[in-house]
Amino acid sequence: MVGSPEHWLREGLDPSREDGSASDRARESPGAPALVRGLAAILSADVSGYSRLMREDEEGTVGRLAEYRQVISRHVTRHGGRVVDTAGDGVLAAFPSVVEALSAAVGIQRELGGRNADLPADRRMAFRLGVHLGDILSGEGAVYGDGVNLAARLEALAEPGGICISGDVYNQVHHRLDLGYVPMGRRRVKNMAEPVEVYRVEADPSSRPVARRLHLHRHSLTAFIVIAGLLGIVLMVGVLRAPGPVRETVLTPATLAGGPAIVVLPFRNLSPEPEQDYFSDGITADITAELSNLSSLLVIARTTAFAYRTADVSPREIGSRLGVSYLLQGTVRRAGGQLRITAELVETESGRQIWGGRYDGALEDVFALQDAVTEQIVGALQVTVTEAEQARLARRYTVHLEAYDHFLQGQWHFQEFTAEGNARARAHYERALELDPGFARAPAALALTHAWDSRWGWSADRGASLSMARELADRALVLDDSLPQVRWVQGYVLLHVGEFEQALAQARYATALDPNFAEGYGLVALILVAMGEPQQALEHMERAVRLNPHYSALYATVIGSAYILLERYDDAVRELTKAVAQHHTHLKNHVLLAAAYGRQGRLDEAAWVAEEIRMLSPGFSIGYWITSESFGSPETLQWYIEGLRKAGIPE
Repeated sequence: MVGSPEHWLREGLDPSREDGSASDRARESPGAPALVRGLAAILSADVSGYSRLMREDEEGTVGRLAEYRQVISRHVTRHGGRVVDTAGDGVLAAFPSVVEALSAAVGIQRELGGRNADLPADRRMAFRLGVHLGDILSGEGAVYGDGVNLAARLEALAEPGGICISGDVYNQVHHRLDLGYVPMGRRRVKNMAEPVEVYRVEADPSSRPVARRLHLHRHSLTAFIVIAGLLGIVLMVGVLRAPGPVRETVLTPATLAGGPAIVVLPFRNLSPEPEQDYFSDGITADITAELSNLSSLLVIARTTAFAYRTADVSPREIGSRLGVSYLLQGTVRRAGGQLRITAELVETESGRQIWGGRYDGALEDVFALQDAVTEQIVGALQVTVTEAEQARLARRYTVHLEAYDHFLQGQWHFQEFTAEGNARARAHYERALELDPGFARAPAALALTHAWDSRWGWSADRGASLSMARELADRALVLDDSLPQVRWVQGYVLLHVGEFEQALAQARYATALDPNFAEGYGLVALILVAMGEPQQALEHMERAVRLNPHYSALYATVIGSAYILLERYDDAVRELTKAVAQHHTHLKNHVLLAAAYGRQGRLDEAAWVAEEIRMLSPGFSIGYWITSESFGSPETLQWYIEGLRKAGIPE
């Protein structure tokens, strides 16, 4: 895609390139024009699915692109900006005002959306827009610098017909423009040293974007172990902390549960010690997990809920964005041997508090206090609780306070996704198990630390690490086979050792125990992919994304892989580009993207990604990849090999 971030970089708009930016070359050239540095708002745009449109109707696509560019140019000019580049299917514009830049972006998408509505679905031309406020260099009508680079990266994160903005833009506009702003978290993007805060803009705040829309159809996702390692980061964190888009229909809470939908926002830490954040997060995760066990509730996954930790968003907005009728929020204060938990249940539509309570007790009363909060919520919502669910609510994973505290600290470090963080987490899990040998979640968590050592090459003997993971997962299952998290871990480990039928049975059992287990549905989908049941897999992904709509780049990796095998390469590239931008050091994202480009015949882009692969792993080859990964079938393996060959990856 010529208008992609890669295009802007190749055209010299990024000064961080090793071979020098256009601005560097201009300053070094004797007759080069003077460049002026200043602050500007940059709008970057490109067409989603442009290659497919050209392939199917070249003349019509060229004509429509010219027409739509006139629309973009008109809005840019109307808001005081100027178009500075229109290479390929892309548009780059600069504005002196960030408010005007975003206003132009909204106007562009609204008008183009109206025009697209009159066209057949396969002829619609949807632009993605990114807006950033940053320092740039300009001269003779051109602009250069990190501001341009970042705007292009934001564009790549946007959905077709959507807008993504940086945190710098959000800080300037959210009180001035009456729009919806959905926090997407801090994302790592290429050539940026620090993660960037990203927001998705909703031009119509009254809309209910309950789930992102994606077209998921036939065929297999493939390379299941590649994806398993990536998706596992999201899934495992969700499992340990106890508690993306499918089809074009927007799911409603009634689709998945017969009762109300709720999100548990992160409880604020009011303890004297800020380092007690792990404890308040653990309380939040456990209450979420307890509510998730109830089949009459739809409970949004904690990974989505935690995206709202620092967001200034009203209950009504949260309800609209997540499709929930209620939210639970509260505080945790731990001081010495005393504990106080406050909680309130809020109706999102009206913002009215329908229940609130404060619970004080000794630290060892933490489990009773959590149970009291859960029971009050169940009563306030008047939901039906089955006898089996009542039994699970009455049972505690451990009654040993110190073991519980070590477990929560292990979860905190496990999220770091580093060899060092993994080792610190393991030490806490081992101590938790030592203190309470019957605490089933402790060996389950330990199993995942060893699985990660094997998966990411953090141990000298990867085979021995995987064997240890299997042993610990079995031990956890013997201790308590009624915990969905334990069943999930067993399924994940069995998937990695190639026992697909058994893995599927365990993953299905996890979702049967916890009907709101987003990560459970994701694991079921992953295993079904490996077994050649793509349609069933996508149905489970649909449910996972409804429960966890603010999914990360790792979900995008799975979805992008699905698009590859569906031969929907433009869509695959869009999703995998997001994944690469957010997790640039994850080699597998690059490998999948290179294969997608190679299969599509976009050899220039494929070569570009292949070069990045060589930079991340100088000795990388197809042979190395074959020996280090597992595949569900020889056909799948051959399919990827062909894509990587076309990308220029050596044998």
